[in-house]
Amino acid sequence: MSRATGLVMSLMVALVVGGVVGCGGSGGEALVGSSEAGAVLTDALGGPGVVPAAVTGRIAFSRWLAASASTEVFVVNADGSGQKRLTRNTSEDDNPAFTTDGQRIAFWSDRLGNPHIYVMNADGTQQKVLTKTSGGGYNPAWSRDGSKIAFVRDYAGTSDLYVMNADGTGVQRLVNNSANDSDPTWSPDGTKIAFWSDRNGTPSIWVMNATGGGAKRLRRGVGPAWSPDGTKIAYWSDVYAQQGIYLMNADGTGVLRLTQGSALEQDPVWSPNGKKIAFISDRAGARRDVYIMNADGSGVRRVTSATGTDGNPTWGP
Repeated sequence: MSRATGLVMSLMVALVVGGVVGCGGSGGEALVGSSEAGAVLTDALGGPGVVPAAVTGRIAFSRWLAASASTEVFVVNADGSGQKRLTRNTSEDDNPAFTTDGQRIAFWSDRLGNPHIYVMNADGTQQKVLTKTSGGGYNPAWSRDGSKIAFVRDYAGTSDLYVMNADGTGVQRLVNNSANDSDPTWSPDGTKIAFWSDRNGTPSIWVMNATGGGAKRLRRGVGPAWSPDGTKIAYWSDVYAQQGIYLMNADGTGVLRLTQGSALEQDPVWSPNGKKIAFISDRAGARRDVYIMNADGSGVRRVTSATGTDGNPTWGP
């Protein structure tokens, strides 16, 4: 979960009470299909699932550790092997984000008091703070070419979107309103940023120009993730009280529900080749683990199985 998840959860509850808000109007948000294949998980109560050998790359994620009362960044191979802890302190280290080449990970930490954006090598070495002002930041997202980082900063009681160079210089504010804007994700060509906002009273996915401006509401939901080919956006929502992971075209059309059942399922991210999606679920019990599935919702497998609470996955090569 991102830093804004507490706010998201309360707003999402309001969605169920307040009813459905249609995309671009007052009508309902229609689904064009549903993938039932992801509804059955045979290894839900056992260890990590048997993931096909073709699954490659590494998934970084955050884990809440009750023993130390801290959140730390971990990394694991996408097949569930080779898990490694990357951060180790009594602070909160959260929301890791791989660069496209997999060499660096951005994340936020409150080790200086307020949340700040940090960057480190993919093995956890050379951790460095990027945001130098008291405003700090959280929920970082790399541009595909690795030159920019979009992030969130709290201002006057709300969260706004900012962007900076990869070295922390050139900070620019992208939005300026009284609403909450969070969880940025870049289009592959670097010209657009998708995010969620409650500016219309309903947590919804919006898209704007990467320089700010031109914002357009797509559909109700939070936690957007742009596909590597730029044609799709995965997100999580509770359309008609059916909470889960959804997929839509990048223009907001063609909604498909990927996960089924009553489990909490959130934080979708794409594999580098766009064939799979990692996400967080509590379908195996009270704890939350990292799962992966095919991009059509089939072939669900669990990647992590631990006593901690996992969240905010990011998939690198």
